[in-house]
Amino acid sequence: MRSLKINKASQGYDAKGDRREGLILQRTYTCSLLGLDGPLTNEQKKSLSFRANNKSIREGELRIDFPKNKKEGYSFDFQITVVSPLFQGHLLSLEIVFGKTASQRADKVNQDIGEIKSIKINIWIHYAFRWFKRPQLVNEITERKAYPWKISQRSTSLCGIACLFYFLIQDDPDAYERIILRLHQYGYSHHNNYLILPNAYLYSIDPDRNPQYPQGMAFVDWIGLASVRNMESRFGYRGRADQVASAINWPHILIKLGRDLLNYSDTKFKLFSPIKTYIRDYLKDNTKLKILAEEVEKSHREGAKLILLVDSDMLHNRSHYHLNNFIQYHWVAYEGGLQLMDKNGLATQDYAAVEHLRFDIFSWGEEIKHSRTSDGISRNAFIRNYYGYIRMR
Repeated sequence: MRSLKINKASQGYDAKGDRREGLILQRTYTCSLLGLDGPLTNEQKKSLSFRANNKSIREGELRIDFPKNKKEGYSFDFQITVVSPLFQGHLLSLEIVFGKTASQRADKVNQDIGEIKSIKINIWIHYAFRWFKRPQLVNEITERKAYPWKISQRSTSLCGIACLFYFLIQDDPDAYERIILRLHQYGYSHHNNYLILPNAYLYSIDPDRNPQYPQGMAFVDWIGLASVRNMESRFGYRGRADQVASAINWPHILIKLGRDLLNYSDTKFKLFSPIKTYIRDYLKDNTKLKILAEEVEKSHREGAKLILLVDSDMLHNRSHYHLNNFIQYHWVAYEGGLQLMDKNGLATQDYAAVEHLRFDIFSWGEEIKHSRTSDGISRNAFIRNYYGYIRMR
């Protein structure tokens, strides 16, 4: 009985999240046609044709090659390469059609000999991110569409891009879903004026077996954030847990993404100070409070999207200076609710009298109304840990 065998097929997960063998885009595999009565003649080989999904194969979809100078016994080998990314995440019905040879067409006695016959085999073509289970990814997308603050960069330095994806879900949750699903399936996606086409290295990472996958990071967050950061990397960022410096989201990157990915035409960065400076904070300790109240909060009320550049010590209500985090940058999305309070806990508009303040932020996948600044931080925890802000609208 004739059958078709794919030699050394690749492992991955299918649409149901089950592990199975399949083909990877642009990788060449050898297939063996088994159960032949003997070696195929050159004439018989010329009579073979192939069909994919009941249609003739078009240029740019699949490539079929025949090995040269190979001695064949009772099998026939050929090579198949999936070229089109549109086959990914689908079953491919490959059909080998045996046409009549010239000698069979000339045979008047045995008219039935050489009657067109075929062999079909269903081949799974892996998703681009073949080690990320599709059902789990879909569940995570659904969760974030309902609760955008669930996005978390975990231990990576992708906090700025996490803020952008948080804004994306707020603005267009269906677009967010399309971007992630297309990335997972085809390895590329686009939105507005931005193409996401990460390095193929990211596709090979297995989150369950690769020690360099950021521990505990959701599939949906890693695929989206790491892919976008890879696009903006000049230092070879590939989503690895140990790539802290190369994952940093510099202001110019976020401004570009705000414009091209999120389509905000007015994006700007206002820097107060790039480093912690005790003397400047002491001499201008009211200036940062004024910026927060009269620029950041005001812009938020007017509908702008705002990202604060801070030191993570702010989120722990720490106000001391030390070398360990002299320039430990962290981005948080500002979500309003500003309250300035004096030493008695009463609201005040006098910046010199402020002792505590409250405001809501998005950071680290924590609920907005229960963020680390929502219950209040000290005046100095804000002043000594604030660097600047990005406004998008």
